[in-house]
Amino acid sequence: MNRFIKGDTAVLTLENGDTLIVKQRLNTGETRAMRAAILDGDGAASRADRAAYAVVVAYLLDWTLTDDGRPVVIRDQPADVVRSVLDALDYDSFIELATAIGDHVARETARRADEKKTPATGTESPATWPSPFVAAGATNG
Repeated sequence: MNRFIKGDTAVLTLENGDTLIVKQRLNTGETRAMRAAILDGDGAASRADRAAYAVVVAYLLDWTLTDDGRPVVIRDQPADVVRSVLDALDYDSFIELATAIGDHVARETARRADEKKTPATGTESPATWPSPFVAAGATNG
């Protein structure tokens, strides 16, 4: 098991064929920033709304969404630019993105939980040190 996040991505397809490119997993810093965004809300939005928004901002890397046929560029944009673009979406479209990304997070979480249940090697562990009696040729008893 590798303990470091390598920046793997996943492609999610929305109902109309638009696609989202998202992070497969978040690293510790990204997770902390996402959680802080949920907890440090301005009070105007519910915690559930802040959570959905924070998850989308944390995971979303790129998409194929357009505005009147023109691509809306978010790849490699600062987080505040991505937030302002998300704020310009109609609410139903935002919910569709949030649902798709939330489903992705749930699948990845379940997959990692299954991986933890499956041993990577055999179930027997080798003896680390021989018994002193065996090593000396004596018997115990």
